Amino acid sequence: MPLSSAIYFGVGLAFVYRMTVFSMPALTARLSAGVRRLLFTVGTPYVALAFLRDFLHDPLGHEIKNFLACMRSLVLAFGGALLRIALCATRLWRWIGTFRVRADDAAPRRIPAPDR
Repeated sequence: MPLSSAIYFGVGLAFVYRMTVFSMPALTARLSAGVRRLLFTVGTPYVALAFLRDFLHDPLGHEIKNFLACMRSLVLAFGGALLRIALCATRLWRWIGTFRVRADDAAPRRIPAPDR
């Protein structure tokens, strides 16, 4: 295995180990929310990319059985990416919605005169 591939897959393996360890509630509590979010937001796509790179190297693997096993992982990786994109789009849509002016908010309101 070339050194560049060993480093690439080694980083992916390190992400898998860290995400596994910090999935335990007792250890997750020790991380700040930002570090935990960064670990999982960067680590999950990196591991999926490592699987994709390995799959594209030799897709058939000399047997159709290996191809079908890799396809399952590939479908799950793309499904996860699509769910992540949908989550980001939903959050962005809600954030944009906070700036919209509603018709009833834009209309001038009458303040009733005090009773005398």
